[in-house]
Order: sequence, then C-alpha cells, then structure tokens
Amino acid sequence: MSKKWPLIFLGLLLIAIAIAWFLSQPDIAAGNIKNIVLISIDTCRADHLSCYGYPRKTTPNIDAIAENSIIFENVISPVPLTLPAHASMLTGTIPPYHGIHDNFNYWLAASNITLAETLKENGFTTAAIISAFVMDSQFGLNQGFDTYHDHFDRKADQPEASERPGWQTSFLAQKWLQQHKSERFFLFLHYYDPHTKYEPPQPFASTFADNLYAGEIAYTDYCIAQVIKELKDLGLLDSTLLIITGDHGEMLGEHRELEHGFFIYQSAIKVPLIFKLPKQNNSQRIKQPVSLIDIVPTICGLLDIKPPPQLQGKDLSQYFSGNHEPPEQRYLYCESLTSTRYGCSPLLGMMSEGWKYIQKTKPELYDTNKNPAESVNLIEKHPHWARILQDRIKQILEKSTPSTDPDSKKPMDEESIKRLESLGYVAGTVSENFQFDQSKDDPKDWINFHLDNINVNHLISQKKYDQAEILCKELLSKKPDFYEIYNSLGRIAFEQGDREKSMALALKSLELNPNQPYIHTNVAVTLTE
Repeated sequence: MSKKWPLIFLGLLLIAIAIAWFLSQPDIAAGNIKNIVLISIDTCRADHLSCYGYPRKTTPNIDAIAENSIIFENVISPVPLTLPAHASMLTGTIPPYHGIHDNFNYWLAASNITLAETLKENGFTTAAIISAFVMDSQFGLNQGFDTYHDHFDRKADQPEASERPGWQTSFLAQKWLQQHKSERFFLFLHYYDPHTKYEPPQPFASTFADNLYAGEIAYTDYCIAQVIKELKDLGLLDSTLLIITGDHGEMLGEHRELEHGFFIYQSAIKVPLIFKLPKQNNSQRIKQPVSLIDIVPTICGLLDIKPPPQLQGKDLSQYFSGNHEPPEQRYLYCESLTSTRYGCSPLLGMMSEGWKYIQKTKPELYDTNKNPAESVNLIEKHPHWARILQDRIKQILEKSTPSTDPDSKKPMDEESIKRLESLGYVAGTVSENFQFDQSKDDPKDWINFHLDNINVNHLISQKKYDQAEILCKELLSKKPDFYEIYNSLGRIAFEQGDREKSMALALKSLELNPNQPYIHTNVAVTLTE
C-alpha cells in the first residue's frame, strides 16, 4: 500500500500542473472579446521599452500589461513613415498594395478596406483619437470610423495646432470610454510624443535628461496608464482585447540618420507588439518574425469574423494557445522611397529567418540575429541568400501592386504642407519606380545631403533665414538641378519681403519640376502678394 503513495502523489501533482497550465492559458474564445483597444505609439523603437530589454524603467505601466500578455519580440513595420505605416497597420497590406509610400501627396483610396470598416460591419462602434496632423482625416485613414478626432486645441490668436500632447489624447479617450462603456466598441489611439522634437514634460525631462527620446517613451507610458486605469474602473479590461504597438522606430544617429524615413535598418522599422487578451494571467514571448500587417487578420481570427479579401498579413492567434504547429517560413517586406527624391535608387527590403536583404544600387545583406546593428554586410559571403530574398521582393511586388491605379495620389494644398512641415517633415515627391536599376546613385551616398535638406526646413521654421540660405547654396553646389532647394530659397525670399526674387526662384523650381502642385501654389501666392 505504501508503495502506491509516490505514484498517487505523482499523479495528483501532474493533474495539478495540468489544471494550473489550463487556467493560465488565455481564453481566446471569440465571445469573450467584447471590445478592442488598439494603441499606436508613433516613432517607437522596440528596444527602448523596458519590457523589450531597455536597461532603464521607461515603461512600467506597459510592462505590467506585458506580464499578462503575448509579446512579439521581432516585429517590423513595412515603412518607417507615419502615414503609410498606419495605412499598413489598419488595412493589413503593404505599401505597394494600399498605394501610400510617403507622408506627402498620398491618401488611402476608398478601394482599401480598413479594420474599422470590418469591425463596424460586425456591430462595433468605432472611434479614433489622432495626435498629429499627418494622420488627418483628409488622408483617408478615417474610413469606417464613426468618430475620428483629429482636431487640435488652439488659442484664438494662433494658427491651428498640428499635434496634441499625450495627456490630451488620454483625456479624450477616457471621456469617450465613459460615454460608450455599454456598447461593443473599437477604439484606436495614436500617441505622437516620441516624435521629434523630444520635449517630455517634468518629471520625465529631468529623469531622462541624458536621453530625452527615452523620456518621451516614458511619458507616453504614463499617459497610456490613464486609459488602462479607465478601462479597469469601468469594468471593461477583462472583456477587452488590448493591443499596444508602434508605427516605426527612430535611428537616433545610427548609420548617420538622426530620425527616420530614409533608411530601413532595424532601428527604424523594429517596433513593439503586445496582445493582452481578456482575463489573461500569464505571459508568452514569441520570437518568430511578424509584421504590422498581421494585426488586422489576427483581430479577425480572434473574433472569428470574415477578414477582408485583400489581406497580406497572417493570423497570429495560432500562437496564443501555446500549442501551435511550427510556423511557416515568413518573408517580410519593407521599403523607403525617400531617397528617390534625390535621384537615388529606392530601398526595398526583405526579411526571412533572421536574414535581411536591402535592394539598392549597392545591395546589402545582414544576419540580424548575430549582427542586430547591421554593421557587417554579408552580400559577398552569402550571395545565395541575397538571390533568394531579391527574388521574393520581385514576386511580392508583382503580386501586391494593383493592376489598376488605386487612386492613392492626391496633391496637397499649401496649408496642409505648412502643417506637415511644422511637424518636421520636408515636402517633396518620391518615385514609385520599383525597377532594380543599379545605375542610379546609392542612397547611402546621399544621407548627408538628406540631413542638410531637412535642416534647411528647420532653419526656415526658426526664422534663421541667413543660415538657411547659406546651407541652400551649399546644397545647390552639390546638386544644381534639385528643385526643392530653389523652392526653399523662394520661401526665404518671400519671408524677407523680396517678392520679385521669390517669384524668380519659384519659377526656377517649377521649371525643374513642373509636376509639383505645391510649387504652382507658391507661384500663385507670390503673384497674389
């Protein structure tokens, strides 16, 4: 009899472990998800969240959520720019399909189906609270939202603001939640604070005085905590699918780029992605590479609703039970066409199994597992991987690019251009020529020119016209046919009251590039003056 006790004890122990394991698993039944809150942190590189390994406690509130969530450790954005990245996030498609490649002169055509449209058709009340003009409703991301809050407070004697601080976003979110707590809802929140300029409020400015970007991340975490608290206070958290992510990262001087939008290295495209399921009380980390385009199909999978037909992302809910089959090999696309503004080749990227290939005039190949800083180009050592990934880029472009014009281009008015420039963006037009033309200049050779071009815009906005003019002339000595510089010089002359000089420069810019609507507008404004 006594000999049986160890076996009985072992059996009971195994049963207890099994019960504990079962209870710890997230309940992914569609009926348990009443509400969805999707939070996007603009310009948020994953490695600056403490739950992603940052050595300082930047995100204690997101960390607390992550302790009971599914955390995807290797997530890439298809493009390091706000408008096209959010278009991918909300449609489940890459830029060659949805048609948005830049923040200027694009809008999301009605032919695209957004997450909000899908959820609205399935009985959800839908709302978005936007924190920067770059996602204004005129650019088409408002499709399917019952409420799209994209207007910012201003004083009577000031022009309309182009962004709102995180505390206002959270305040509006709390107010909206209180008003719609009894409905089944989808709430999309966009926080813009980590975007330049890095100016976190106190005490974050002092605590992170040596790294104000990290301070902005910490401040945004504090603001997000207010929304999470409201969900708890209203008794909604246990019935809400909460998703926290970012649209793109920030280079912070790596590879000589200070901000984002030019290169597609990991610092610019690797973002966080956290799924908190209702009543989930355990954490799970997923190392397999995924993309922002996977958010829409995953939500559809969790809700057991029919996804839009155009989806290019994958349903990640297979990972949530902890009992999934080995994942299929993924090929994840990313791009930046910013360099085409200077006559360079585009940057087209493909990632698979830790390998990352960048198609440009001088192609690059990296093993991001062993070399996350992407400092050792392995293109000559592993040409077979380069060929495989290059072929994949060609295949994805052929399959993704719509056979008809998606009507995604839309000339901007002067006021919209000024508001985007106030956020630090520089107007211009990118080329959508995806041909592998290696006769063009390599983007890496023009990064300094790009940074100086951005600096011209900053100097003009600060009314430092003399410095801006000197820098413009330096740029023209390197690229005499660059129309944007003549346009900038025209703006300087206009602000200094020299209308005749401003007109001559605007006409020169127009001569070099007659297809720019905003330059025509500048000529018209100068004539009116």
